[in-house]
Amino acid sequence: MSSKQGMVDEAQKVMEEAEALKKTDLELRVCGICGASLSVYDSDRRLAYHFGGNLHLGYMQIREKIADLEVQV
Repeated sequence: MSSKQGMVDEAQKVMEEAEALKKTDLELRVCGICGASLSVYDSDRRLAYHFGGNLHLGYMQIREKIADLEVQV
């Protein structure tokens, strides 16, 4: 096999991996509160862990405080 053919094969492999990643990206959604990426295939248990997690709850508190401050201004 020539070195050029090897490079073509490698490029095709990389392109296939990129296509697979694009499909994965299409199966994600973004949490409207904290911005975390969530899979559309996540189980209810996994989603419950996310919504009860410190990061998500912290962002909720920040958003609530910002809303309160905007009302005061």
